[in-house]
Amino acid sequence: MAKKIKPKEKPKEEILSLFKDSFIIAEKGGLRRAFALPVAIIVHVFLVAALVIIPLLSTQNLPSVEIYSAFLAPPPPPPPPPPPPAVSARSSNNSREKFFSRFFFAFFILNSFFISNHE
Repeated sequence: MAKKIKPKEKPKEEILSLFKDSFIIAEKGGLRRAFALPVAIIVHVFLVAALVIIPLLSTQNLPSVEIYSAFLAPPPPPPPPPPPPAVSARSSNNSREKFFSRFFFAFFILNSFFISNHE
């Protein structure tokens, strides 16, 4: 069997020198800074909510407004009457239809009169 080889641990000074050029510098009190932003956001939300909600709850201090003039305005005028019905194209042919209906009526009456007299 092969022996398991344990990696040698590097000294702490060597690890620190490896990251000495990094932009992230670990400081003490990092936990306190991590909670600062969420706590600040929560406090601001509560302050803004209080500034909005408290005035809405105190309605006794508002003056009473009488709005009677809006209800006493005269009613609007009635709508205009509808336009008269449009003259259709069929009405121009109406006189022609009357003429032909009278003509054929007279023709059949006279025709029947002459046929009945000739028999």
